[in-house]
Formats: sequence, C-alpha cells, structure tokens
Amino acid sequence: MIRAASRRRPGAIVAAIVLPFVLATLPASSPSQAAPDAAQAAAAPAPRRPDVSFNMATFNILGSQHTAGAGGFAPGVKRAGAVARIMRKLKISVASYQEVQDDQLRVLQNKMPNFSIWPGQRLGNNGQRLQIAWDKRRFRLVRKGHINTVFDNQIRPIPYVLLFNRDSGRKFWVINVHNSPHSMEAERDAAVARQVPLIKRLRRTGHAVFFMGDMNEKEEIFCRIVGETSLEAANGGRANPCRPPAMRLYIDWIFGAGNIRFSQYRAIRNKQVKFTSDHHLIRTRVTLFGAKG
Repeated sequence: MIRAASRRRPGAIVAAIVLPFVLATLPASSPSQAAPDAAQAAAAPAPRRPDVSFNMATFNILGSQHTAGAGGFAPGVKRAGAVARIMRKLKISVASYQEVQDDQLRVLQNKMPNFSIWPGQRLGNNGQRLQIAWDKRRFRLVRKGHINTVFDNQIRPIPYVLLFNRDSGRKFWVINVHNSPHSMEAERDAAVARQVPLIKRLRRTGHAVFFMGDMNEKEEIFCRIVGETSLEAANGGRANPCRPPAMRLYIDWIFGAGNIRFSQYRAIRNKQVKFTSDHHLIRTRVTLFGAKG
C-alpha cells in the first residue's frame, strides 16, 4: 500500500532549508562582543586638563605701627588702599602679604571685593600679620591650616591654603611666611626647620606648592629651600651644587613646584610701591600644566 505524500507549504520548505544554513554561518557571540569591555573603558586615559596661567605676588606692605609717627611713609590705611590699586594694576590673582595690621586688613577687605582673604583675624593678632588673598572668581578655598614658628621672640602662625582653580580643575597650596629680621639668625633657622617639613608634607598630596614671603635672607634661604625640597625659585638658580639666581637678590621670595612653570619674574620698586612700603613687590607669572585625571 502506498502512502500519499504529506502536504507542506512551499514557504515552509524554503525556511527549513535556508534557516539552518544562515544560523551556521553567523559568528558565535561572546560576552566581550555583546557589551563594551569594562576593563578597557576603565583603563582609557583620563582627559588632560587645560593649562592655566595667572599672576602671583608677595609683598611686605609695612605695618601701620611702623608709620604711626610724623615723617616717612603715609599712614597704614592710606598705604593699604594703594596696595589694592597696585594689585588691580598688575592683575594679581594670588598674593601673600606680610606685616598686615587690623586697620590695613579692613581696607584690603573693602577695596578688594573680588578677593577672599585668609586668615583674616581668625588666628589672633599675631596671625593677622600674614594674609593670603585670591581672586574668588578664579579660585575657591578647599582647605586651610597653619603651623607656629617664632618671629622676633613671639609665636607667629604661618598660614597655608589649598586653592581650587575653577578653569583647570587643578589644586595647589600656598604658604605665606615672614621670618625673623636682622641678627636673629637662630630664629630664622628654627623657623625654616619647621617650614621645610610642611613643604614636604604638602607636596606628598600630589598638588603643586608655592612657598613665599619675606624670609629676611638671600643666598642662605635659597640654598636651603631648593636643596632640601623639590621647590624652585621663580627667579631661577639651581641646586646641588647651590647656585643662586644670577641677578640681584632680595629678601622676599616666591618658590614653587609641581607641574608648574614660572615666567615674567619682576622685583618692582616703582613710585607706587615706594609710596606703600620699604620692600620690593615680587611678582611672577605662573602656569599650571593640565595634569590628567
């Protein structure tokens, strides 16, 4: 007995023949092909942050008590107003001041409304002598602190801040110092012996460090700072063996390290500065190189 052949639709016959062939020719899927490789994505280099440049200065503004009598310089409050005008003219974005007194501090705060100033009066009368100022449109405060050193037989707080640059995302430390004057060598040595460990500790955070102020020394402070830390002077020179900058030296300094470049160093003693203080104003251009991450 012969069976009748089973009936199939033509389309079903084609599908039964073609589908197995198509499936056999497709590549086998794998987890790495089905989704992006998370490990490779994590290992991709972080984008480089933009470089940013700004002007930095340190200035001993001559405390009001030194000009309270007749003759000599103008009263401290009048000279503090001149400091604010000088900062605007030189387009300074970060500055350290020494010998600031309460009447001068109030003037700086009023005449520099775009700047934040620390510590203000938060570290007491002796701490008020040293102030760090920054343009709050470009920078914001992240951290602050201080150490104590001896200055002219008194305990003086040495302030430092960690600033965040809004343009590049970079952070950097600023330390402001004023070491003992004239023949007080032992006090200067003791102060630097505390300041060097602070520099090293802050450098270990990975952020740039700027160390500046009235150090009341020339060759000796240069050789100690560049010889015992990774910092360089804004006006040049080299360490090991110590070779101070090949220019006239002053007791006011700016040092720094950490993906930075100094340029356009100037020790300014023009008519405005002479009206304000018996010191030179030290100004430099700083470039922060865009680190990754």
